[in-house]
Amino acid sequence: MEIKKQIEEIPCQICKEQMSIYRCPACFTRTCSLNCCLKHKEDANCSGKRDRTAFVPMNKFSDSTLASDFHFLEDVLTKSEKGKRLIQDMGAAHGGPKNGGQKRKRNEQISEQKDTSDNDTSRDIHPLSKLLKVNPNDTTIDSNGTNKVSMMSSTIQHSKNKQRLVDMAKDRNIQLLLMPPGMQRHKNNKSTKYDTKKGLIFWKVEFIFHVYTIIEGKEVHSTATIVLDRVPEDQPLMKYFKVEFEKQLYHSAQSETRNIISKFRKSKDLTSLHENVHSLMKKIPSPGCAKYSRIDLHSSLKDILQGMTVIEFPTIDVVLNDNAKRFPLMIQDIA
Repeated sequence: MEIKKQIEEIPCQICKEQMSIYRCPACFTRTCSLNCCLKHKEDANCSGKRDRTAFVPMNKFSDSTLASDFHFLEDVLTKSEKGKRLIQDMGAAHGGPKNGGQKRKRNEQISEQKDTSDNDTSRDIHPLSKLLKVNPNDTTIDSNGTNKVSMMSSTIQHSKNKQRLVDMAKDRNIQLLLMPPGMQRHKNNKSTKYDTKKGLIFWKVEFIFHVYTIIEGKEVHSTATIVLDRVPEDQPLMKYFKVEFEKQLYHSAQSETRNIISKFRKSKDLTSLHENVHSLMKKIPSPGCAKYSRIDLHSSLKDILQGMTVIEFPTIDVVLNDNAKRFPLMIQDIA
């Protein structure tokens, strides 16, 4: 009661004539009336709302504080779910929610599903999984009769050089898909470019070496990565691979990457791959279980990538024969 009496006797901090009966939740300013409260908000540009994220000492933590925190987290979760649905809606309808609201978007989606014309290949999906270009002649169809790659068309604007790169790849029967600018794979792709003077595409190529070992009765999957930059499309890929392969084996510090790669070298020719090594590329898109195609590293990238889909740059999986069964091949590649 004594504490309450002390609080009640604090004068109004606005008019300074009456005793305060209100305390601002945001800045704790004492006021005596609605007029003083409104004047305080206007003068101090105060929202009058309590900071729900403000630190509360343990000695002042109460049941009401706990309830407030609980409701705050519920509000965060609710807004997060609404945000996810909004992003999905933005991708589900051309132009997003600003072009007519939810009802219009649903009507557009229904009309798109009913439209059987050959030109309907640009239905957008979740913005974070949208890619830049698609090949309208792609025939990859899922169980619903939908062209999966065509669904990944996008309105994301890349530079003219990137657009030209995609077009040049398409002329070579290579379907090049570019990730949105903020995605890590796109940011890491600095060396895949089209050289207008030479009329060539220079590729970044990623090799991932897979090793499976048994440690203390458990199987352990280890990988090592080699990256080649600016590989011209008209040269044998092996020519550039051997240089980096040798560099990693004999001109780099001892590391896990070096140890893994050494398992793939040929015993007599220390800079060549072992005969029992498979070089594979994953089919994109690959519904269900991933499928792979064998590639010949002695061929050029122009030949290797012909008829294939590439996201930003080609990734080649390198695996020993004993573990090849873990990478199921396409039917046409089974010999």
